[in-house]
Amino acid sequence: MQDKLYSVFSPSAHGILGAEVLVVDANQEPLTALKVIIDGISSHSTGGVWLGPYNQIPRVQGFAEHDIVILDAGMRVIQAVSLRPEDHFPHHSDLAASMLVLPPGSLAATPVQIDESLIIYVPDIPGALPSPAAIAAKAPAIRQPAKGSSSAYKPIAVGNEANSSGATTEKAKEAPKEPRIKRFLRWIDPTLVNPPEMRISMRRHTPELVAYRLIAGREPEAFHIGDISSTGVYLITDKHWQVGEHVKLALQRLGPFQHEARLRVEVEAETVRAGEEGMGLRFLLPLGMDLHLWESMHESGADMSKPEYIVSEMRYAEALAFLRQICPLSGDAMNQMFEKELGLARVACAVDIVLIAKQMMGVDRNAIGLRAHPGVVLRIIEHGSWAEFDLIKQYWGGLLASSCTEDGQDISNLPHVDSFALMRVMHFQLLAEGCRCMDEGEEPACHPDALPKITGTSDPTPIYRAIALLGELGLMEKSTKSTYAFEEKIRIVPTEQGRNLMARCNGKFVAA
Repeated sequence: MQDKLYSVFSPSAHGILGAEVLVVDANQEPLTALKVIIDGISSHSTGGVWLGPYNQIPRVQGFAEHDIVILDAGMRVIQAVSLRPEDHFPHHSDLAASMLVLPPGSLAATPVQIDESLIIYVPDIPGALPSPAAIAAKAPAIRQPAKGSSSAYKPIAVGNEANSSGATTEKAKEAPKEPRIKRFLRWIDPTLVNPPEMRISMRRHTPELVAYRLIAGREPEAFHIGDISSTGVYLITDKHWQVGEHVKLALQRLGPFQHEARLRVEVEAETVRAGEEGMGLRFLLPLGMDLHLWESMHESGADMSKPEYIVSEMRYAEALAFLRQICPLSGDAMNQMFEKELGLARVACAVDIVLIAKQMMGVDRNAIGLRAHPGVVLRIIEHGSWAEFDLIKQYWGGLLASSCTEDGQDISNLPHVDSFALMRVMHFQLLAEGCRCMDEGEEPACHPDALPKITGTSDPTPIYRAIALLGELGLMEKSTKSTYAFEEKIRIVPTEQGRNLMARCNGKFVAA
């Protein structure tokens, strides 16, 4: 987000619509743009946010009330509306170039008119009006470029007829015209003029990496790897599969087959050629999976010669591809979160959670076409990436899977995300045991002798505290006791909300 603060003046209302407005480039800062749309400006101590370019702004339902003003390239008002959390993103014109996100009540205090040109300027002192000349000309006093790189989103000066009308600038007019023969060749085949980039993937020999072929109903069969790249792998084998045959592989460190999912990565491959020592296979990567081994490393300082690097990079790319699939509007924002917002440990945890969700959806449900609300995904990744235990990661993955619906607008998992942030392993163990008892027709109560088996501790104090917190969260019936008599059973009765939570964190969508 930029440091320079702007003011927005409405000539028709002769008043300041927004003071201390920050500029956000949705291309450069997609995560910030997504958070502004979802949360409004409540998380920023400013009088508003100016977002652009418009075609890069996520068009999603937000969770906060705010006013928005959609502007064209000349700062002319196309649409002005107050949005509540239940409202969908408004329809927009093809002329839309940027958008102001303002505190609720801004439009009521300073009613703007459709088609008027707003003045966006840097005041000499906070609260100062623009110059009389600027008001008369209905043109902003901004003449400095926006802070940042040259490719960043920049405020466009009103009154610049070349920009507002879409006409070319003088510099563009002076550009040399492309020769006719080149234009003709481009019309016939663009690749004749600009041949496609032929990137040759770097291949490396990794003796500590092994590939297991996975066939349903059979034990995994191990193959040594000759070399591997971002696009394929060469297996050392005396077997010769048919060219075009599809093979499912699990890549991991040399040794027995790893049943723990995070220590291996599974990938589909197609045989493309037979060599003297084995078979060459091409990876059939999921849609949207962009793999760049040894080229773009998210684990800075990692030893790229180790199998763990390859497994980590492939799982990382697979997780991002899955997020793009279920949440297309926030793909760039999620990339930025993984690369800049989260540390290495949180990235690894988030990848585990996303791939758990993918596994659940692939096994239990037809995931084709299902979408998740970007705000829910954002919350799950932000909070879930702090999880330290496999059980809680599993439940976060289930919550992500159950957030996916046909229209991608369901936000009913948000309260569960808030509950998750306060819960630890013991809370889930007690809640899961209570749900199991009710599902099997047993009394939802625990004998003191059974507590160590359920929670892993014989100390009753943290157990009483856990039950009390579950009661406060509305997930379990509140207990009137803070201690229990010797041999007295401890009631762990989940509420409907608690049972709903456990169903969702096991990947099952339950209508609210």
